[in-house]
Amino acid sequence: MDSSVAQDSKYIHLNDDQDRTNTTDKSRSRNKMNLAEEREAKRNSDAIDKQLIAEKIAREKEKSAKLLLLGAAESGKTTVLKQIRIIHSGGLANERKRYQRIVYLNTINAMKALCAALISSDIPLTIPDYREHVEFITAMANTTDPTYMNGQSITTLLTKRASTDTPTASTLFQQAAPAIKALWGDAAIKEVYAKGLAKDIQDSAKYFLDNIDRISEDDYEPTDIDILQARVKTIGVTEHKFEIDSVVYRYITRVG
Repeated sequence: MDSSVAQDSKYIHLNDDQDRTNTTDKSRSRNKMNLAEEREAKRNSDAIDKQLIAEKIAREKEKSAKLLLLGAAESGKTTVLKQIRIIHSGGLANERKRYQRIVYLNTINAMKALCAALISSDIPLTIPDYREHVEFITAMANTTDPTYMNGQSITTLLTKRASTDTPTASTLFQQAAPAIKALWGDAAIKEVYAKGLAKDIQDSAKYFLDNIDRISEDDYEPTDIDILQARVKTIGVTEHKFEIDSVVYRYITRVG
């Protein structure tokens, strides 16, 4: 055999051996990577399984019940929840400040509805000078208060006499309180209420107007009865969690 041919054949065999070695090394490297990925995937899977088992055990240990209450707006769903919390869940002491705003706004809205009905009726004011109070209350326009409950914004009323800065519910109520007191003492407003002439007036209107002197005191803090009477429109689905006798209740309400 020619020496050059033999030499070429030798190189070919060497190259083939090298290729096989490289292929084997790459295969081993891929296998190692696959094994590492499989071990990592198994660790993740085991961790998830462990978490799911722990959650299942926790759920089994926790005695719970769901209460679903459906109803139209202002049908009393939130009132039922407040009653349950007052009786079984330590009350509503932590929410009194928030409900103070709601009571103020409910009271203003009640008189606003009565004044609008008075203007639409032929009933004259017993005291003609109170016409100024009627104009003051009806001059109030709607604005947005950065106070939220159950995910919903609470509407406040902003008088035209106020500054460009939005007043707090407390400031706004103190401005309106004298007019509300005077008008609720007028027989004409009482007649409008008694005849049911006011549209969209809340069922708690008379309660708050009857208690206007107490509500307008500087150190006013809502009582449990005030909170039960307070009205905030709930929209959509809301969920509240509380415990009674070691049983966790999830109270779910939905409008509609």
